[in-house]
Amino acid sequence: MLGGSDNYLRRSLERLIGFLREAGEVRWVGELTKISQQLGDMDTAELGMKTLRSQFGGMGSLNDYVFHPQNHNVPLGASAVQLNRKLSRLVGVVYRELCLASDPRQSRNAWRWREFERRFFHVPRARIKDVLRRAFR
Repeated sequence: MLGGSDNYLRRSLERLIGFLREAGEVRWVGELTKISQQLGDMDTAELGMKTLRSQFGGMGSLNDYVFHPQNHNVPLGASAVQLNRKLSRLVGVVYRELCLASDPRQSRNAWRWREFERRFFHVPRARIKDVLRRAFR
């Protein structure tokens, strides 16, 4: 069983599973539920974290999942854009919690400070196309 801050990982994973279940996704619900069960058992928690980390890289990963009408995975009456925004947010939270749970050197406050800095102090570079467009007006 995960303890302390690692419970944040399991809770965020359960939220993602619930969202995908409501959207009718079967494959990822099954995979993530199995991982969540591994995280809940002290003997398999490390394996669960490794397995979860592997779901974030490569082709066919959790990062590649997209709601789109051509994929036939958008529930009736739902907006693919809104579903993808929520999915992206939930996946991001799970990844952040995974990083915090697997690296004891990371402190939750230090991670939040980096997120704050990135959001408020990082000035995005202007896109070259926009700069050229402004230059030749």
